[in-house]
Amino acid sequence: MLAISASIFGLSRVMPVVFQQHRPAAVFHLPVIGGHDWCLVPRWLEEGQRVTLFNTSDFGDLERAAALLRVIRCCGRAACSSRRPSRNARVVRPEKVKERLGVELVTIPDGRYDEVLAGVDAAAAEADAKGWIEGARQMVEPTREDVVKAAQASWHWNA
Repeated sequence: MLAISASIFGLSRVMPVVFQQHRPAAVFHLPVIGGHDWCLVPRWLEEGQRVTLFNTSDFGDLERAAALLRVIRCCGRAACSSRRPSRNARVVRPEKVKERLGVELVTIPDGRYDEVLAGVDAAAAEADAKGWIEGARQMVEPTREDVVKAAQASWHWNA
C-alpha cells in the first residue's frame, strides 16, 4: 500500500484498515503540506506494523516507494535456498521469514549449490559478468569474482 499524506492526521483513519489486512505500507509525506502523519510512523513500527516513511519533498521518492512495494510482492513468490538451518533459532526461523516476508526458506544439501553452479557454461557467465561490470557506473563492494559468481547463479536460474 502506498499512502500519500495530504491532510492533518488523515492517515490515522486509513492505516488501521491497511494494518488489519496485514499489508506492508510506504507512507509518502510532503513536509510542506502533509500535516503531521509522519509522527505516527514510530508508533506503528513499535506495534510491529510493516511501514516505511518517506518524509521528503522529492517526488522521485514516490518511485522508490513503489519499487520497494514491488519487492515485497515479488517476495511472496520467492523461495530462497539455505545451505543448512541456523543453529541460532532467533536469527532465522523459516516460519517467521515466511510470515513476515512471504519468502519460503528451502534447505539444500551441502555441496548441491556448488555442484549446480559448476554445470553452468563458464564462458556465458564470464560474458554476463563482463557486461555488468562494463555497464556499471562504479563498482563499490563486490570483487570481480563476486560478480562472476552472481552471473553464474543468474545464468543458471534464467536458463
